[in-house]
Amino acid sequence: MRNKKLELLQPFVGNWTTQGRTVDGKSIIGTDVYKWIDGAFFMIHYVDVNLADVKTSSVEIIHYDELEDVFRTQAFGSDGSISISTIKYLITSFSFLPIVSVFRVNLSLIK
Repeated sequence: MRNKKLELLQPFVGNWTTQGRTVDGKSIIGTDVYKWIDGAFFMIHYVDVNLADVKTSSVEIIHYDELEDVFRTQAFGSDGSISISTIKYLITSFSFLPIVSVFRVNLSLIK
């Protein structure tokens, strides 16, 4: 049975333009696509950005961990990197654990 907490991810579904600067001032611009894998137990996130004029892409799988009441992600980058993250929903916002401020971005939905 699908956990209702997965519905918290629904607002992310779609094609997004990402632009902004990292904490250390590097520019970031590109696109992000979020969509459900058939069955809607897992969300897939495609990233295609230029970070400080270096093109990078990745694919990320997001799922809900019922035992810990958190979302888990695993991302695979075009540079061979693998990133594992934990996301906790706090009342009206998401927190990435451990909390690290790396990006400040503005997102706008592509129509």
